[in-house]
Amino acid sequence: TPTVGVGHSLLVPMSDAAIAFLLDEDIDAAIADVEQHLPAWKTLDPVRQAVLVEMRFQLGLSGLLLFKDTLAAITAGRYEDAAQHMRDTKWFGQCKGRVMRLADQMRSGVIA
Repeated sequence: TPTVGVGHSLLVPMSDAAIAFLLDEDIDAAIADVEQHLPAWKTLDPVRQAVLVEMRFQLGLSGLLLFKDTLAAITAGRYEDAAQHMRDTKWFGQCKGRVMRLADQMRSGVIA
């Protein structure tokens, strides 16, 4: 039987509270990673910070760090370029709707 944590069977449904706890832990880890590894993080508005957290959440830290052109554009404050770089990736082909939404948020600084 597949398990998670200390003996919690994945065949038994988790409570909403347990699911929320795990999500909060994942989000906290994503925030810690972008704060530690992306110096430009502190200079960004909350919308663009949230885009990077969601990218880290979905792609993992190592995946996010592969977006060198996107991250360089963000660091330089070239958000239109950053958004275009996000759309010019294999990731866009895999998650078109999500990437379009995140790219629009990166470009505009407004939650779409």
